[in-house]
Formats: sequence, C-alpha cells, structure tokens
Amino acid sequence: MLNLEMLVVIADRDDSEAYVQLYSAQKILLTVAALGIGTASREVLDTFSLDDSEKAVLISVATQEKIHAVIKNMQRHILIENPGTGIVFTIPLSSIGGEASAQCLASGDTIERKELLMNTEDAHELIIAITNEGYSSLVMDAAKHTGGARGGTILHARGARLDDAQKFFGISIADEKELVLIACRADIRNNIMQAISEEAGFKTKAKSIVFSVPISSVAGFWTLKEEND
Repeated sequence: MLNLEMLVVIADRDDSEAYVQLYSAQKILLTVAALGIGTASREVLDTFSLDDSEKAVLISVATQEKIHAVIKNMQRHILIENPGTGIVFTIPLSSIGGEASAQCLASGDTIERKELLMNTEDAHELIIAITNEGYSSLVMDAAKHTGGARGGTILHARGARLDDAQKFFGISIADEKELVLIACRADIRNNIMQAISEEAGFKTKAKSIVFSVPISSVAGFWTLKEEND
C-alpha cells in the first residue's frame, strides 16, 4: 500500500470552489470534478438537514499528510461536519501506473510503500484512469484487448483550475476530462494498468493518469470468479 490517498468530496456545486482553494493551499495539484444530482428521499433529506440540490463530486489524490491537513482545514473553514455541508471520505491507493503518473499524483512529494496484510484470495481492485476528453475509448481498448479487462464505466468530468499543475507538469488540469472506472481481479491489475500506461498513458495525447484502489467487498463478479475456476 502507498502513502497516497484518494480524497472524495460530495458537496453542493456552489461550494466546490471553496474546496478547490483549500486543495491549492496544500499544493494538491490533481483534482477533477464530476457533476451530479442528489437522489435521497425527502424523508432522508429532512432527517439529516440536507438540501435536494445539484452536487459536485471532487476527486483528488495526494500524500496522506496533505490529505489529512486539507480535511482539518475543511473542518475549520467550511465546517464540513455540520449537517448538509457535504460528505468527505478517503481511499488508500494500492498502485500507480507509470513513473509520470506517480510524479503527477504525488506533486513532487516522496512516495513510500507500506506493508499491508490482507487476504488476497478472490481480491479485487478498482482501476481509475483520468484521461483527456475523447480518449476514453483508447483507454478501454488498451485495458480490454491488451490488459484483459472485461469492461468498464466512463464518466464525464472537468478538472479544477490549478495553475501549478500546468507549470509543473505541462498539462492542463482545467480541460474536460473523462474518468474510466474498471473493476477487476487483483491478479490482472498490473497487466491492465501497464497496457493503459503504454497505449494511452501520460506521454501520449490521451495524457492518462492511472491508479488503483482496493475493493473490500464485491457482488456480481460471478463471471470473473468463473475464470478462476
């Protein structure tokens, strides 16, 4: 397991800029936003003092130190723990595809690997590829035809405007982006990530950044289990 975490924030769209400013203060350079609409019932909304409003899903990756610091600032400046303010959670990263992706995700910080004891039998992971708009098909072709993936899900997103990312890495985070989500068996994760990195990676026009996070529980993976059997 790496000392990197994925930070996910679900908040009202009008508040997304305040979060991005906190990320910038901690030099968290990679942040993408996908737009959504809350679907909770009126009873749930009333119980938790939530509004039926348009949402922004912000996804960032940084070292644990930066992630924990920015969450403290959310508690201090945005009052994230107040009902109706938003939802925040983190997911540890287990691997990164390619050195260029690693440098961008870590924003120049040192990446460390920590030992994590876990049962690898029937283990699964979620591969996340952030790619330029229009290149998700290239990512999926590489993942399926070369890497052995069975399929994936594509989400449309937009990068948050962080000028430091352009300066340090020569990429425009503010451009339209696509997120490719691929759930797979842990034993073929590396093959899929390597295929994406080689055919649609950071050094190609797709500028894909790819990493994976562990999945603790799965359902509906009977087709994948049959392959093992």
